[in-house]
Amino acid sequence: SALLLFLQSCSSEEQKDQLMKAFKQDPYPAVNQMEQLAFKLNLQTRTVINWFHNHRMRIRYKSGPDAANFN
Repeated sequence: SALLLFLQSCSSEEQKDQLMKAFKQDPYPAVNQMEQLAFKLNLQTRTVINWFHNHRMRIRYKSGPDAANFN
């Protein structure tokens, strides 16, 4: 239904916002930090790990070959 779709998109937007906040604090969090974030956001740990990896790659790709290191 439209309501269900609306609720899911709101939830995923909130999840994305929280993931972005966490990424800005630390683009390379420890596994236990990602586990805690996954639990908090009601996501699987693998989903959070993949999101961080993909987000780092997207930034690196957009920045070009001379992209700054995140560390």
